[in-house]
Amino acid sequence: MSAHHDRSVYKRNITDTKYKKKYHNHNSIDVLVPNIFHDKQCCTTTSSYERDDELYSDEELFVVVVDGIGDDEEDYEEGRSAAWRFFEKYLKRSEPLKVMHWTLLRQGGDTAGSYLNRRNDLVDSFDSLVETLPKESLDALVTVQAKPRIAPCKLCQVDYDSNVTDGERMRHNLHITDSMLTVAPACIGDENNLFLGQEDQVTTEQTLREVLIDRTYVQRTNATTKVCAAQVNIYSKEGSNMTATVNKRGRIVFEEEGENTAPLAALLPWIRLPSYLLSTEDDDRAIDIQEINLWMCPEECRTNTHYDGHHNILMVLHGSKTVELSPPGTVRGSPVHSNHANHPFMLRCTQVGGHLVNENFGFDTGPLGAFKDSSKNNIVVSVGAGEAIFIPEGWWHRVESSDDCVAINVWFDHDKSSLSSIAHNPHQLPYQAREMVRRYIDANIEDVNKDRQSFLFIEMLGQLGFELVGWTPRWKVEPGQPIRQLFNKMELGRIVPEERENEEIVRGMQIIERYASQLLGVADSDDGIKDPGSVQPLRHLALPLAAKSLGNMISLFITRLDPEKQRDRIAMMSLFKRFPAVSTNHQRQIFTSLVKSISQGACYTLSVAWEKHGSTSEAEDSFSSLFGRCIGDEGRKYFMKEVDEFRNESARRLILGDLMLINPSDDEE
Repeated sequence: MSAHHDRSVYKRNITDTKYKKKYHNHNSIDVLVPNIFHDKQCCTTTSSYERDDELYSDEELFVVVVDGIGDDEEDYEEGRSAAWRFFEKYLKRSEPLKVMHWTLLRQGGDTAGSYLNRRNDLVDSFDSLVETLPKESLDALVTVQAKPRIAPCKLCQVDYDSNVTDGERMRHNLHITDSMLTVAPACIGDENNLFLGQEDQVTTEQTLREVLIDRTYVQRTNATTKVCAAQVNIYSKEGSNMTATVNKRGRIVFEEEGENTAPLAALLPWIRLPSYLLSTEDDDRAIDIQEINLWMCPEECRTNTHYDGHHNILMVLHGSKTVELSPPGTVRGSPVHSNHANHPFMLRCTQVGGHLVNENFGFDTGPLGAFKDSSKNNIVVSVGAGEAIFIPEGWWHRVESSDDCVAINVWFDHDKSSLSSIAHNPHQLPYQAREMVRRYIDANIEDVNKDRQSFLFIEMLGQLGFELVGWTPRWKVEPGQPIRQLFNKMELGRIVPEERENEEIVRGMQIIERYASQLLGVADSDDGIKDPGSVQPLRHLALPLAAKSLGNMISLFITRLDPEKQRDRIAMMSLFKRFPAVSTNHQRQIFTSLVKSISQGACYTLSVAWEKHGSTSEAEDSFSSLFGRCIGDEGRKYFMKEVDEFRNESARRLILGDLMLINPSDDEE
């Protein structure tokens, strides 16, 4: 343990004082200890928590008799039964559990086996991995999270410079929010260990060998970025279509023939799991392994707060981790239909650089909001080499890893606790209710989106003056020559069948390209806008209206295409690339107005096309050609807001209309 320090956790206070103290309640965690080693190990702290050893929760040791760690079959069965009976209680209750000496919890655990090391013991150093791991694993490309090294946050200083940028203020808001989710004091002097999953984090690829070797380069040169190999797949049930089982000695074997295509599949023979806990030999255990992953941190880093959709056993091979947990329901999650459903809402709102709207951010992060924060319920656990922790599905957690930390985790389902313990564990209701709704939305939202697209297209035509009722659809109001020309050339009045012919798409793109060239050609100079007090040229005053008209044309064009079809996706990908380049401020202003005129339904359709398009480079080029012409980040922010609102409304219709049998279009009384 570290020496005693001030036990206060400081919180940002926006009123009379710079910081205020926040005290937390201690929460304990139970620990399974094999009777052969029933001594309590020293707590291995990580930097955010080591300044106050009392931040760590009390550990209550439960010694389990597992004498059968040798090859004797009868002893093995007795030890396995005892360990399983103890572990099963926590599975059924969905409560976390720490496990000491997990390497012994299998037959022959004291002598035989491999843990990524030729000497059949735990990893003793990063350097040894380069020497011992199979070549196929070392040369495999793995996904790596990279984060720039940045200077300390200005606003986190007691005496700070009031001249800060919007980006620095969002970064500070992120620190405030993150601080409210944890009992750890804010690291004002050093933020380089943060991997918060925000927009400043970059995902790239390296070989495992490069991750290991670059560690020495980084330490020697203080490189501008730091990396973490996170959740690198060793086995995936979904990806391989093979069911993994764990035999008595902890080896992973497969019931069916097939091919394990995971990036680090070559590591699987080197892994040994605690068969006393994860054995799949008995039907009554109902353990179903979903994934096995490698986690490797050359330098200290930590994840943001999140939850997983499966039970998790995290086993440390080298270094140490601090895991901070809180029960489901203590943190408000992001919308269930978003890409960050398992992350806190507060970490994804606009004030911290995300795109979720939170009108109460100031209150939530102020003194009253901080007073009722959730971290007082948190459990903080030290997990060193040879130790493991069971994290139940749906439990919020953040993990801080020491330098040179290596770990293996197993995500698994258990028929008697995974999304089936609603009646038995009331504290799991918040997570399970959200998860059931999320799965329902995932299964049905595409159909709702398509129905809404058709409705919004007809609504858009109505707003432009086209009447679709009666026997003879007609224009009640003249929409202007550009829109009428697009309408006629693409035969947009033909609602059924909806699919466009190839020549209709080509004609539509040609018309839009021609009017875009005219619009941006007129806005080819900055005359009249350099002096704010000067009179604007008449043509400049008319251009925003022309931009809105072109935005309507683009919306009509996109909403008549199907993002599921490659031909239609290619048309959407190439649409904005055909537009002329912009070089003046006025051109950027007009183009930004154009983007902000694109309808909500068209924004959503285009987002789906980008997501589903096979060529990542083409999708990125299309993305850049649209938002790269705008002023700053205005176009992208508008686009993301419209996509979110579209999804929100679709989810609202599903939840209220289907699950609650309430018409979502009715006004609340």
